[in-house]
Amino acid sequence: GTERRSLSKGVFQDLMDKSTTILKQKEKGGKFNNTVIITLTNWGQIKLTENWLYYLNERKLDNLIVFCLDQQSALHLQSKGITTFFHPTFGATSEVQNFAQGDYKKIA
Repeated sequence: GTERRSLSKGVFQDLMDKSTTILKQKEKGGKFNNTVIITLTNWGQIKLTENWLYYLNERKLDNLIVFCLDQQSALHLQSKGITTFFHPTFGATSEVQNFAQGDYKKIA
């Protein structure tokens, strides 16, 4: 299933413990040693999000969390090893989730 852990103790702490970017920053005593990159996405924007994640990966940045506004995007990104957070109360309607898909692409 999708993650439903507490933000304060679950997802953030897991990321702080496993992020090689954060660990390297702490070893160097850097001023950004607990920096976490956060973004939001939904299924309608998943390709854009994947492109951005590829960019971060190429720069060896793994100190990030993607807040997913729908379960489909959360499951998809989790299957790729991306740290996500999803909660059903985030939920958008299917119409909003599918923005830029199908008929939304048509110019009137």
